[in-house]
Amino acid sequence: MKNKINFNETYVLAGYGFDNMNPYFLLDSISEDISERFKFSIQDQVFSLIRLKKRYCIGRYNIETFESTPCPDKATLSEKNNTCFHCFQSIGFNPAFYNMPSEKLSPQQQRYNKQPHNVYLAYFCLNTIKVGIAYHKRTLTRWCQQGARAATIIKKCSSAYEARNIESLISRTLNLPESFNNKKNENL
Repeated sequence: MKNKINFNETYVLAGYGFDNMNPYFLLDSISEDISERFKFSIQDQVFSLIRLKKRYCIGRYNIETFESTPCPDKATLSEKNNTCFHCFQSIGFNPAFYNMPSEKLSPQQQRYNKQPHNVYLAYFCLNTIKVGIAYHKRTLTRWCQQGARAATIIKKCSSAYEARNIESLISRTLNLPESFNNKKNENL
């Protein structure tokens, strides 16, 4: 992953994160023949974001190594998707894993689901709390991605399956949502 970007090129915002507690954007070059991903530190930077006429795939994510790569096809997308079919297939992750037999999941997701996961409560604004689960090494990142103002781990679990069962029980018992739709997120 490169750090230098050419300001005469067009880039797709493929993600964001924190490196040593400093924020950065992941930018994919779409002007070059070969897609490249750049990490652009936004700490103390002046920059502009311009919405492109087309939406592009944000690329692939390896759930075992936690590395992301740009879409090799530089695929354009419809309004509702963030990844193209090929990148989605390569990820091998089904967020509704609990609705299907484990043998129908990809081998990488089967291994991932056996890893420790946390059940958490996240607070967003007045009267807006959700229950969720996250892989134990990604919990803080997950809270930042969701825009939580405050959050806490309420149970450390040995697997995603155990965490999902607890999440579902808490959601039903306390009438807490497990997710928000896009319209609700815009109003937070």
